[in-house]
Amino acid sequence: MKKKLLLTIFTMSLFQFIFANTYQESIKIDKEKYNKTIKALVVDENGNGVVDAEVFIPEKNVYGKTNKKGYFLLEFTGGGAMHVEISKRGFLLYSTHFFKPAKKVHLKLSTIVLYKNPKEEIVVTGTRTEHRFIDVPVRTEMIDSAEIIETGAKNMYELLEKRVIPGIWVETSCTNCNFSSIRMQGLESGYCGLLFDGQPIFSTLAGVYGLRQILPENIDRIEVIKGASSALYGSSAIGGVINIITKEPSPGKPQFNAVANFGKYNTLNVGSSFSMRKGNFAAILTAQKQKNDYADETGPKGVPDGYTDKVEQDNNYFSLKTRFYFLEDKHRITLFGRSLHAFRRGGYISGGNPIEDEHGNIIGYTRGIDDALDPDAEHITTDRREYGIGYRGIFSEKNILELNLITTDHERDATNGERPFNSKEDIFLLDAIYTLHIKNNAITAGINYRDVMNDN
Repeated sequence: MKKKLLLTIFTMSLFQFIFANTYQESIKIDKEKYNKTIKALVVDENGNGVVDAEVFIPEKNVYGKTNKKGYFLLEFTGGGAMHVEISKRGFLLYSTHFFKPAKKVHLKLSTIVLYKNPKEEIVVTGTRTEHRFIDVPVRTEMIDSAEIIETGAKNMYELLEKRVIPGIWVETSCTNCNFSSIRMQGLESGYCGLLFDGQPIFSTLAGVYGLRQILPENIDRIEVIKGASSALYGSSAIGGVINIITKEPSPGKPQFNAVANFGKYNTLNVGSSFSMRKGNFAAILTAQKQKNDYADETGPKGVPDGYTDKVEQDNNYFSLKTRFYFLEDKHRITLFGRSLHAFRRGGYISGGNPIEDEHGNIIGYTRGIDDALDPDAEHITTDRREYGIGYRGIFSEKNILELNLITTDHERDATNGERPFNSKEDIFLLDAIYTLHIKNNAITAGINYRDVMNDN
Protein backbone atom coordinates (compact mmCIF):
# COMPACT_ATOMS: atom_id res chain seq x y z
CA MET A 1 0.00 0.00 0.00
CA LYS A 2 2.78 2.39 0.95
CA LYS A 3 4.64 1.49 -2.25
CA LYS A 4 1.52 2.10 -4.37
CA LEU A 5 1.04 5.54 -2.69
CA LEU A 6 4.64 6.52 -3.32
CA LEU A 7 4.37 5.38 -6.94
CA THR A 8 1.18 7.40 -7.41
CA ILE A 9 2.75 10.53 -5.91
CA PHE A 10 5.89 10.10 -8.09
CA THR A 11 3.75 9.58 -11.21
CA MET A 12 1.68 12.67 -10.51
CA SER A 13 4.80 14.74 -9.76
CA LEU A 14 6.42 13.55 -12.96
CA PHE A 15 3.26 14.40 -14.93
CA GLN A 16 3.13 17.86 -13.36
CA PHE A 17 6.81 18.43 -14.14
CA ILE A 18 6.37 17.36 -17.77
CA PHE A 19 3.15 19.38 -18.15
CA ALA A 20 4.70 22.47 -16.59
CA ASN A 21 7.74 22.35 -18.87
CA THR A 22 5.57 21.64 -21.88
CA TYR A 23 3.34 24.57 -20.96
CA GLN A 24 6.33 26.87 -20.47
CA GLU A 25 7.72 25.74 -23.80
CA SER A 26 4.40 26.44 -25.47
CA ILE A 27 4.36 29.92 -23.91
CA LYS A 28 7.84 30.49 -25.31
CA ILE A 29 6.74 29.38 -28.75
CA ASP A 30 3.72 31.68 -28.56
CA LYS A 31 6.03 34.56 -27.70
CA GLU A 32 8.04 33.84 -30.80
CA LYS A 33 4.92 34.32 -32.91
CA TYR A 34 4.42 37.95 -31.92
CA ASN A 35 5.25 40.36 -34.77
CA LYS A 36 7.66 43.19 -34.09
CA THR A 37 8.41 46.32 -36.10
CA ILE A 38 11.14 48.93 -36.19
CA LYS A 39 10.57 52.31 -37.82
CA ALA A 40 12.93 55.28 -38.23
CA LEU A 41 13.82 58.26 -40.40
CA VAL A 42 17.26 58.32 -42.05
CA VAL A 43 18.67 61.75 -43.01
CA ASP A 44 21.96 63.20 -44.20
CA GLU A 45 23.98 65.92 -42.50
CA ASN A 46 21.72 68.60 -43.95
CA GLY A 47 18.55 66.97 -42.62
CA ASN A 48 17.40 65.64 -46.00
CA GLY A 49 15.85 62.19 -46.13
CA VAL A 50 18.20 59.56 -47.58
CA VAL A 51 16.44 57.58 -50.31
CA ASP A 52 17.09 53.85 -50.95
CA ALA A 53 19.42 53.39 -47.99
CA GLU A 54 19.76 49.67 -47.23
CA VAL A 55 18.56 48.60 -43.75
CA PHE A 56 19.52 45.19 -42.37
CA ILE A 57 19.06 43.17 -39.15
CA PRO A 58 21.79 40.51 -39.45
CA GLU A 59 20.48 38.36 -36.56
CA LYS A 60 17.04 38.03 -38.19
CA ASN A 61 18.16 38.18 -41.83
CA VAL A 62 15.59 40.96 -42.36
CA TYR A 63 16.28 43.47 -45.11
CA GLY A 64 14.60 46.68 -46.29
CA LYS A 65 15.12 50.11 -47.87
CA THR A 66 14.21 53.68 -47.04
CA ASN A 67 11.43 55.26 -49.08
CA LYS A 68 11.40 58.55 -50.99
CA LYS A 69 11.14 60.49 -47.74
CA GLY A 70 13.88 58.54 -45.94
CA TYR A 71 11.67 56.35 -43.72
CA PHE A 72 11.97 52.59 -43.30
CA LEU A 73 9.77 49.97 -41.60
CA LEU A 74 11.04 46.46 -40.80
CA GLU A 75 8.86 43.61 -39.56
CA PHE A 76 10.28 40.53 -37.84
CA THR A 77 9.60 37.87 -35.24
CA GLY A 78 11.56 36.48 -32.33
CA GLY A 79 13.54 37.81 -29.44
CA GLY A 80 17.22 37.84 -28.60
CA ALA A 81 19.84 40.54 -28.93
CA MET A 82 20.02 42.25 -32.30
CA HIS A 83 21.20 45.40 -34.00
CA VAL A 84 20.36 47.43 -37.13
CA GLU A 85 22.84 48.33 -39.88
CA ILE A 86 22.18 51.10 -42.42
CA SER A 87 24.32 51.61 -45.50
CA LYS A 88 24.24 53.79 -48.58
CA ARG A 89 26.91 54.39 -51.17
CA GLY A 90 28.66 57.65 -50.42
CA PHE A 91 27.96 57.46 -46.66
CA LEU A 92 29.69 55.88 -43.69
CA LEU A 93 28.12 52.65 -42.38
CA TYR A 94 25.74 53.22 -39.46
CA SER A 95 25.21 50.55 -36.81
CA THR A 96 23.01 50.70 -33.70
CA HIS A 97 23.95 49.23 -30.33
CA PHE A 98 22.69 45.73 -29.56
CA PHE A 99 19.25 45.68 -28.01
CA LYS A 100 16.74 43.01 -26.97
CA PRO A 101 13.14 43.66 -28.01
CA ALA A 102 10.34 42.96 -25.56
CA LYS A 103 7.32 40.68 -26.00
CA LYS A 104 5.63 42.86 -28.57
CA VAL A 105 7.53 45.82 -29.91
CA HIS A 106 6.65 48.59 -32.31
CA LEU A 107 9.94 50.42 -31.90
CA LYS A 108 10.47 53.90 -33.33
CA LEU A 109 14.13 54.83 -33.27
CA SER A 110 15.16 58.46 -33.10
CA THR A 111 16.16 60.13 -36.36
CA ILE A 112 19.31 58.50 -37.73
CA VAL A 113 21.96 60.68 -39.39
CA LEU A 114 24.22 59.24 -42.07
CA TYR A 115 27.51 61.08 -42.54
CA LYS A 116 29.20 61.38 -45.90
CA ASN A 117 32.21 59.20 -46.55
CA PRO A 118 34.85 61.50 -48.06
CA LYS A 119 36.34 58.59 -50.00
CA GLU A 120 32.95 57.83 -51.53
CA GLU A 121 32.14 61.43 -52.46
CA ILE A 122 31.26 61.88 -56.13
CA VAL A 123 33.50 64.36 -57.98
CA VAL A 124 33.25 65.55 -61.57
CA THR A 125 35.95 68.13 -62.30
CA GLY A 126 38.92 65.93 -63.20
CA THR A 127 37.28 64.11 -66.12
CA ARG A 128 33.90 65.89 -66.52
CA THR A 129 32.27 62.59 -65.60
CA GLU A 130 31.14 61.28 -62.21
CA HIS A 131 33.71 59.31 -60.21
CA ARG A 132 34.01 58.32 -56.61
CA PHE A 133 36.63 60.46 -54.87
CA ILE A 134 38.89 57.43 -54.31
CA ASP A 135 38.58 56.27 -57.94
CA VAL A 136 39.08 59.52 -59.84
CA PRO A 137 42.20 59.21 -62.08
CA VAL A 138 43.17 62.87 -61.58
CA ARG A 139 44.31 64.06 -58.17
CA THR A 140 41.46 66.11 -56.72
CA GLU A 141 41.33 68.26 -53.60
CA MET A 142 37.88 68.85 -52.14
CA ILE A 143 36.40 71.31 -49.65
CA ASP A 144 33.00 70.00 -48.57
CA SER A 145 30.08 71.89 -47.04
CA ALA A 146 31.09 70.95 -43.48
CA GLU A 147 34.55 72.51 -43.94
CA ILE A 148 33.03 75.63 -45.50
CA ILE A 149 30.86 76.11 -42.42
CA GLU A 150 33.75 75.40 -40.03
CA THR A 151 35.98 78.10 -41.56
CA GLY A 152 33.35 80.80 -40.97
CA ALA A 153 34.48 82.40 -44.23
CA LYS A 154 32.31 85.23 -45.55
CA ASN A 155 33.52 84.94 -49.14
CA MET A 156 35.60 82.80 -51.47
CA TYR A 157 38.80 84.72 -50.75
CA GLU A 158 38.59 84.08 -47.01
CA LEU A 159 37.72 80.43 -47.63
CA LEU A 160 40.83 79.77 -49.72
CA GLU A 161 42.90 81.81 -47.27
CA LYS A 162 41.77 79.73 -44.26
CA ARG A 163 41.60 76.32 -45.96
CA VAL A 164 45.23 75.75 -46.94
CA ILE A 165 45.74 73.71 -50.12
CA PRO A 166 49.42 73.16 -51.06
CA GLY A 167 50.31 74.90 -54.31
CA ILE A 168 47.45 77.40 -54.07
CA TRP A 169 47.47 80.78 -52.40
CA VAL A 170 45.50 84.01 -52.55
CA GLU A 171 46.85 87.52 -52.22
CA THR A 172 45.57 91.09 -51.94
CA SER A 173 47.00 94.14 -53.68
CA CYS A 174 46.09 97.84 -53.71
CA THR A 175 44.92 99.49 -50.50
CA ASN A 176 42.43 101.56 -52.47
CA CYS A 177 40.44 98.63 -53.88
CA ASN A 178 41.80 95.40 -52.32
CA PHE A 179 42.28 93.75 -55.69
CA SER A 180 42.52 90.01 -55.02
CA SER A 181 44.02 87.20 -57.07
CA ILE A 182 44.71 83.51 -56.85
CA ARG A 183 47.86 81.67 -57.86
CA MET A 184 48.20 77.98 -58.66
CA GLN A 185 51.43 76.09 -59.17
CA GLY A 186 53.31 79.39 -59.27
CA LEU A 187 51.24 80.75 -62.17
CA GLU A 188 49.26 83.96 -62.10
CA SER A 189 45.46 84.10 -61.81
CA GLY A 190 44.99 84.36 -65.59
CA TYR A 191 46.08 80.73 -65.84
CA CYS A 192 43.70 79.44 -63.17
CA GLY A 193 40.26 78.38 -64.36
CA LEU A 194 37.38 79.36 -62.07
CA LEU A 195 34.21 77.38 -62.82
CA PHE A 196 30.62 77.34 -61.62
CA ASP A 197 29.08 73.86 -61.80
CA GLY A 198 31.76 72.93 -64.30
CA GLN A 199 31.13 75.89 -66.62
CA PRO A 200 33.72 78.62 -67.41
CA ILE A 201 31.42 81.62 -66.92
CA PHE A 202 33.71 83.57 -64.60
CA SER A 203 35.94 85.68 -66.83
CA THR A 204 39.11 87.66 -66.15
CA LEU A 205 37.07 90.85 -65.68
CA ALA A 206 34.80 89.17 -63.13
CA GLY A 207 37.82 87.70 -61.35
CA VAL A 208 39.44 91.08 -60.59
CA TYR A 209 37.38 91.48 -57.42
CA GLY A 210 35.41 88.30 -57.84
CA LEU A 211 36.91 86.18 -55.08
CA ARG A 212 35.50 88.55 -52.47
CA GLN A 213 32.16 88.68 -54.28
CA ILE A 214 31.55 84.92 -54.32
CA LEU A 215 29.52 84.31 -51.17
CA PRO A 216 29.43 80.81 -49.62
CA GLU A 217 25.74 80.44 -48.75
CA ASN A 218 25.01 78.74 -52.09
CA ILE A 219 28.17 76.59 -52.26
CA ASP A 220 27.86 72.84 -51.66
CA ARG A 221 31.51 71.95 -52.22
CA ILE A 222 34.64 73.04 -54.08
CA GLU A 223 36.77 70.74 -56.22
CA VAL A 224 40.36 71.71 -57.02
CA ILE A 225 42.51 70.21 -59.78
CA LYS A 226 46.16 71.31 -59.83
CA GLY A 227 48.06 71.07 -63.10
CA ALA A 228 47.13 71.56 -66.74
CA SER A 229 43.44 71.06 -67.51
CA SER A 230 43.34 73.09 -70.72
CA ALA A 231 42.18 70.13 -72.83
CA LEU A 232 38.90 70.09 -70.87
CA TYR A 233 38.48 73.72 -69.82
CA GLY A 234 40.48 75.90 -72.21
CA SER A 235 43.72 77.87 -72.13
CA SER A 236 42.84 79.67 -68.87
CA ALA A 237 43.19 76.36 -67.00
CA ILE A 238 46.91 75.75 -67.61
CA GLY A 239 47.69 76.14 -63.90
CA GLY A 240 44.63 74.25 -62.71
CA VAL A 241 40.91 74.48 -62.07
CA ILE A 242 38.72 75.50 -59.13
CA ASN A 243 35.18 74.23 -59.61
CA ILE A 244 32.48 75.71 -57.37
CA ILE A 245 29.57 73.26 -57.07
CA THR A 246 26.35 74.99 -56.04
CA LYS A 247 23.76 73.46 -53.72
CA GLU A 248 21.02 71.16 -54.97
CA PRO A 249 17.33 71.28 -53.96
CA SER A 250 16.42 69.13 -50.96
CA PRO A 251 15.03 65.72 -52.03
CA GLY A 252 12.96 65.33 -48.86
CA LYS A 253 10.90 67.61 -46.68
CA PRO A 254 11.20 71.42 -47.08
CA GLN A 255 14.34 72.77 -45.45
CA PHE A 256 15.17 76.28 -44.24
CA ASN A 257 18.64 77.40 -43.12
CA ALA A 258 19.82 80.75 -41.83
CA VAL A 259 23.15 82.17 -40.70
CA ALA A 260 24.10 85.48 -39.11
CA ASN A 261 27.34 86.78 -37.62
CA PHE A 262 28.72 90.16 -36.63
CA GLY A 263 32.19 91.59 -36.04
CA LYS A 264 34.30 94.68 -35.66
CA TYR A 265 34.17 97.49 -38.23
CA ASN A 266 30.41 96.92 -38.40
CA THR A 267 30.92 93.60 -40.13
CA LEU A 268 27.60 91.95 -40.95
CA ASN A 269 27.04 88.61 -42.65
CA VAL A 270 23.51 87.23 -42.96
CA GLY A 271 22.23 84.54 -45.27
CA SER A 272 19.39 82.11 -45.69
CA SER A 273 18.23 79.35 -48.00
CA PHE A 274 14.97 77.52 -48.58
CA SER A 275 14.85 74.18 -50.37
CA MET A 276 11.99 71.84 -51.23
CA ARG A 277 10.68 69.16 -53.53
CA LYS A 278 7.06 68.37 -54.29
CA GLY A 279 6.35 65.65 -56.81
CA ASN A 280 8.39 66.26 -59.95
CA PHE A 281 9.27 69.85 -59.02
CA ALA A 282 12.16 70.96 -56.80
CA ALA A 283 13.68 74.35 -56.01
CA ILE A 284 16.30 76.04 -53.86
CA LEU A 285 16.29 79.77 -53.09
CA THR A 286 19.36 81.45 -51.57
CA ALA A 287 20.07 85.01 -50.42
CA GLN A 288 23.06 86.52 -48.63
CA LYS A 289 24.28 89.97 -47.58
CA GLN A 290 27.85 90.71 -46.48
CA LYS A 291 29.15 94.17 -45.56
CA ASN A 292 31.83 95.88 -43.50
CA ASP A 293 33.28 99.36 -43.00
CA TYR A 294 36.80 100.25 -44.07
CA ALA A 295 39.71 99.67 -41.66
CA ASP A 296 43.06 101.38 -41.16
CA GLU A 297 45.39 99.63 -38.73
CA THR A 298 48.88 99.88 -40.23
CA GLY A 299 51.35 102.61 -41.12
CA PRO A 300 54.83 103.88 -40.21
CA LYS A 301 55.94 102.53 -36.83
CA GLY A 302 52.60 100.79 -36.37
CA VAL A 303 50.61 104.02 -36.44
CA PRO A 304 47.60 104.14 -38.82
CA ASP A 305 48.55 106.17 -41.88
CA GLY A 306 45.11 107.31 -43.02
CA TYR A 307 44.91 104.87 -45.93
CA THR A 308 42.52 101.95 -45.91
CA ASP A 309 44.02 98.52 -45.28
CA LYS A 310 40.64 96.87 -45.73
CA VAL A 311 38.11 98.52 -48.02
CA GLU A 312 34.46 99.13 -47.28
CA GLN A 313 32.23 96.47 -48.88
CA ASP A 314 28.53 95.82 -49.37
CA ASN A 315 27.72 92.62 -51.30
CA ASN A 316 24.20 91.35 -51.99
CA TYR A 317 23.63 87.93 -53.58
CA PHE A 318 20.50 86.12 -54.75
CA SER A 319 20.08 82.72 -56.40
CA LEU A 320 17.19 80.53 -57.55
CA LYS A 321 17.54 77.03 -59.00
CA THR A 322 14.54 74.96 -60.10
CA ARG A 323 14.34 71.38 -61.29
CA PHE A 324 11.70 69.43 -63.21
CA TYR A 325 12.02 65.63 -63.12
CA PHE A 326 10.64 63.06 -65.56
CA LEU A 327 10.54 59.28 -66.01
CA GLU A 328 11.53 58.18 -62.49
CA ASP A 329 14.02 61.04 -62.14
CA LYS A 330 16.17 59.74 -65.00
CA HIS A 331 15.56 62.97 -66.91
CA ARG A 332 15.57 66.50 -65.56
CA ILE A 333 15.43 70.09 -66.75
CA THR A 334 17.14 72.80 -64.71
CA LEU A 335 16.41 76.52 -64.79
CA PHE A 336 18.53 78.91 -62.71
CA GLY A 337 19.21 82.57 -62.15
CA ARG A 338 21.82 84.32 -60.00
CA SER A 339 22.44 88.00 -59.34
CA LEU A 340 25.05 90.03 -57.48
CA HIS A 341 25.20 93.70 -56.57
CA ALA A 342 28.46 94.77 -54.93
CA PHE A 343 29.93 98.10 -53.84
CA ARG A 344 33.41 98.79 -52.45
CA ARG A 345 35.46 101.87 -51.76
CA GLY A 346 38.85 102.66 -50.29
CA GLY A 347 41.77 105.06 -50.37
CA TYR A 348 42.87 108.06 -48.33
CA ILE A 349 40.24 108.42 -45.63
CA SER A 350 40.21 112.06 -44.55
CA GLY A 351 41.70 113.83 -47.56
CA GLY A 352 43.67 117.06 -47.16
CA ASN A 353 46.62 116.09 -49.35
CA PRO A 354 47.77 118.84 -51.78
CA ILE A 355 46.96 118.45 -55.49
CA GLU A 356 49.65 119.86 -57.78
CA ASP A 357 49.51 120.77 -61.44
CA GLU A 358 52.17 119.85 -63.99
CA HIS A 359 54.32 122.79 -62.83
CA GLY A 360 54.23 121.85 -59.17
CA ASN A 361 51.71 124.49 -58.16
CA ILE A 362 49.12 123.53 -55.55
CA ILE A 363 45.71 123.77 -57.14
CA GLY A 364 43.63 122.14 -54.44
CA TYR A 365 43.43 119.46 -51.79
CA THR A 366 42.10 115.93 -51.81
CA ARG A 367 38.64 115.48 -50.35
CA GLY A 368 38.93 111.93 -49.02
CA ILE A 369 37.19 108.63 -49.42
CA ASP A 370 33.66 110.06 -49.51
CA ASP A 371 34.30 111.68 -52.90
CA ALA A 372 34.23 109.14 -55.74
CA LEU A 373 36.33 111.41 -57.98
CA ASP A 374 39.00 112.20 -55.39
CA PRO A 375 42.52 111.38 -56.68
CA ASP A 376 43.23 109.39 -53.53
CA ALA A 377 40.02 107.32 -53.53
CA GLU A 378 38.43 104.56 -55.53
CA HIS A 379 34.74 103.58 -55.76
CA ILE A 380 33.65 100.39 -57.56
CA THR A 381 30.11 99.16 -58.25
CA THR A 382 29.50 95.74 -59.79
CA ASP A 383 26.28 94.23 -61.11
CA ARG A 384 26.33 90.65 -62.35
CA ARG A 385 23.50 88.44 -63.59
CA GLU A 386 23.60 84.81 -64.70
CA TYR A 387 20.81 82.79 -66.34
CA GLY A 388 20.81 79.23 -67.60
CA ILE A 389 18.82 76.20 -68.71
CA GLY A 390 20.11 72.64 -68.66
CA TYR A 391 19.03 69.11 -69.44
CA ARG A 392 20.39 65.83 -68.08
CA GLY A 393 19.15 62.44 -69.21
CA ILE A 394 20.17 58.93 -68.22
CA PHE A 395 19.52 56.35 -70.91
CA SER A 396 20.16 52.60 -71.13
CA GLU A 397 23.33 51.27 -69.51
CA LYS A 398 23.80 54.55 -67.64
CA ASN A 399 24.64 56.51 -70.79
CA ILE A 400 24.30 60.21 -69.96
CA LEU A 401 23.52 63.24 -72.12
CA GLU A 402 24.00 66.75 -70.70
CA LEU A 403 23.10 70.03 -72.41
CA ASN A 404 23.62 73.53 -70.98
CA LEU A 405 22.88 77.00 -72.28
CA ILE A 406 24.13 79.88 -70.08
CA THR A 407 24.38 83.63 -70.47
CA THR A 408 25.99 86.17 -68.14
CA ASP A 409 25.81 89.96 -67.96
CA HIS A 410 28.60 91.68 -66.03
CA GLU A 411 28.78 95.48 -65.53
CA ARG A 412 31.31 97.49 -63.57
CA ASP A 413 31.48 101.22 -62.88
CA ALA A 414 34.68 102.37 -61.20
CA THR A 415 36.49 105.60 -60.44
CA ASN A 416 40.20 105.80 -59.79
CA GLY A 417 40.94 109.42 -59.07
CA GLU A 418 39.25 111.51 -61.73
CA ARG A 419 39.36 108.66 -64.28
CA PRO A 420 35.99 106.89 -64.53
CA PHE A 421 36.12 103.39 -65.91
CA ASN A 422 32.99 101.67 -67.18
CA SER A 423 33.01 98.13 -68.52
CA LYS A 424 30.44 95.65 -69.69
CA GLU A 425 30.99 92.01 -70.52
CA ASP A 426 28.52 89.43 -71.81
CA ILE A 427 29.22 85.70 -72.06
CA PHE A 428 27.23 83.22 -74.09
CA LEU A 429 28.02 79.55 -73.47
CA LEU A 430 26.69 76.36 -75.06
CA ASP A 431 27.90 73.03 -73.70
CA ALA A 432 27.01 69.44 -74.70
CA ILE A 433 28.48 66.22 -73.29
CA TYR A 434 27.61 62.58 -73.96
CA THR A 435 29.05 59.75 -71.87
CA LEU A 436 28.85 56.19 -73.20
CA HIS A 437 29.46 53.32 -70.77
CA ILE A 438 30.78 50.05 -72.18
CA LYS A 439 31.15 47.49 -69.38
CA ASN A 440 33.68 49.06 -66.97
CA ASN A 441 34.80 51.76 -69.39
CA ALA A 442 33.41 55.20 -70.12
CA ILE A 443 33.84 57.21 -73.32
CA THR A 444 33.04 60.92 -73.14
CA ALA A 445 32.63 63.29 -76.07
CA GLY A 446 31.48 66.87 -76.02
CA ILE A 447 31.50 70.34 -77.48
CA ASN A 448 31.82 73.72 -75.77
CA TYR A 449 31.12 77.03 -77.46
CA ARG A 450 31.92 80.24 -75.55
CA ASP A 451 31.55 83.77 -76.86
CA VAL A 452 32.82 86.73 -74.77
CA MET A 453 31.69 90.24 -75.77
CA ASN A 454 33.37 93.25 -74.15
CA ASP A 455 32.37 96.91 -74.22
CA ASN A 456 34.78 99.12 -72.26
